[in-house]
Amino acid sequence: MTCDLVPEYVKWLKAAGHAETTIEKRERLLIHADDHLRWGLADADETEIIEYKAIHSTIWSPWTKHTYDTHLRSFYAWGVLTERLTLDPMLHIPKPKQGDRTPNPCTDQELLTALTAPGQPWRRAVMLAGYAGLRCCEIVTVRRQDIANGRLRVKGKGGKVRSVPVAPPLWREIEHAPPGLLCVGASRGQPLTPQMLTGMQRAVWRRLGLNDEFRLHRCRHWFATSLLEANVDVRVVQELLGHSSLMSTQGYLAVTSARKAAAVELLPIVELEPGLSRLEPTAGAA
Repeated sequence: MTCDLVPEYVKWLKAAGHAETTIEKRERLLIHADDHLRWGLADADETEIIEYKAIHSTIWSPWTKHTYDTHLRSFYAWGVLTERLTLDPMLHIPKPKQGDRTPNPCTDQELLTALTAPGQPWRRAVMLAGYAGLRCCEIVTVRRQDIANGRLRVKGKGGKVRSVPVAPPLWREIEHAPPGLLCVGASRGQPLTPQMLTGMQRAVWRRLGLNDEFRLHRCRHWFATSLLEANVDVRVVQELLGHSSLMSTQGYLAVTSARKAAAVELLPIVELEPGLSRLEPTAGAA
């Protein structure tokens, strides 16, 4: 049975204007914690919270650990603030470090390999991430009727709507798609959730020979870095990705700079003979 405070907290988040995606993620984490804490979410003490986080730390990435820690802290801070709880068990627990959020684009070859996946939903999801820069939560909601006049209407984080031009490779993929969701379940054509798309993908990529680091979000990173390497203005890329802050997009600039440095390092090394001056002509030179 779910802690009675979770629905109340969800109502408070909605009243405060938080994005639906954020609310869903927080609610899901709190329900999970309530199920796994010995005395439940409302009665957990510091030791139980630490044990809960330690048990799941092996399957959570550094950034996930930081995010989930934030969700728990927000819940308990709200509980104390509204006098629904008397103590905050997170108060003296150290905050985990934020994970590395440096973009990690897939390679051209990885993208090409991923595109050999079954058409629904995988190949089409790869196309939407790699050629429109969509997130998983956007991929599962975009519809054929959201395309008009060569542009794709995308409802992103926080309900913000952006318009992305449809690249020719993507258009060839979806031009003849019927009305409705562009990405659906392979067997019954049912709608997918972002969790289903992200949770099922690893097995698909493994069957194609891709390593466990490959995921759809890296195709979105490929989209961004490819544009920046083509000298597209960073503000344009920000709009295409749906970033609310330019700082998020500027992280991709560091990636492209690193790629350029790596490319320069591939230049052949031509060394002068020992003792030969760069300014003095060799013997016999005019």
